[in-house]
Amino acid sequence: MTNGEKYKKAFSVLQTSKGSLQEVENMAKLQKRTKMKTAAAVIAGCIILGGTGTAYAANVGGVIGVQLVRAKARRKLMHLSLRLAFLHKDRA
Repeated sequence: MTNGEKYKKAFSVLQTSKGSLQEVENMAKLQKRTKMKTAAAVIAGCIILGGTGTAYAANVGGVIGVQLVRAKARRKLMHLSLRLAFLHKDRA
């Protein structure tokens, strides 16, 4: 006799109660529900991280845009100051 046959012979006499079968089924459902909740949490996290990355990328363009405006303003001020210096030099 193999081990499998010995186990079958030894446990064939035992029978499970309906309560224990119901408990096993409930545990299986609970485990499946837990896996689904975990998967949903992971998906939600990915969506949040993706949205944050998109918002950051959009803001980087805004920051660069602000820097360009400031540089343009500095050039304009430099040009005006040079013109004022030239005009002041002519008057002196």
